[in-house]
Amino acid sequence: NSMAFSIESRVPFMDYRLIEFTLGLPEEFVYYQGERKRILRKSFRGIVPDAILDRKDKMGFLSAEERWVKEEGKTWFNRGVKEAAINLPTFLLEADTNELIDKMQLGVVPFNFDPWRIICLNTWSKSVTNKIFK
Repeated sequence: NSMAFSIESRVPFMDYRLIEFTLGLPEEFVYYQGERKRILRKSFRGIVPDAILDRKDKMGFLSAEERWVKEEGKTWFNRGVKEAAINLPTFLLEADTNELIDKMQLGVVPFNFDPWRIICLNTWSKSVTNKIFK
């Protein structure tokens, strides 16, 4: 999920003190005139080569979810999303959720990572429920 949004979830960046600090920064320290991670880039200037800090061509991690949703994992995704819609009526409207996966698999709506997130939410919900009610 983190990589789907180009978020690096590596341990040094998950320290709560760093997170609290960065969440308190003014927006222009994080994003300014099209430059993302501005304060991070400035802090590493002179340590990390400029060619790396100034890169604009970085791509997020590419995975095969679209192919899985529409082709070889179609049945698994279909079953998982529809099960989640039944199990999580507080969060998901069953008809809308079923329509989403059906239309995405047919190519009527563009692919996105919502089916995967729905399945992850359902899996997490079941694990939490099992821990609470054991």
